[in-house]
Amino acid sequence: MGNNLNQIARKAHTLDLVDIKRYDEAVRLFEKTVEEITNAVILPRNL
Repeated sequence: MGNNLNQIARKAHTLDLVDIKRYDEAVRLFEKTVEEITNAVILPRNL
């Protein structure tokens, strides 16, 4: 996930453009992962 975002940033810097589709997919995956981690670790569980 971090590698994908890094590759997008490097390509954007080198070519002076952003692959919007790839960027959006990577950001959605990142946000989903953060939400899953938050739900699993930070939010209280009903036991």
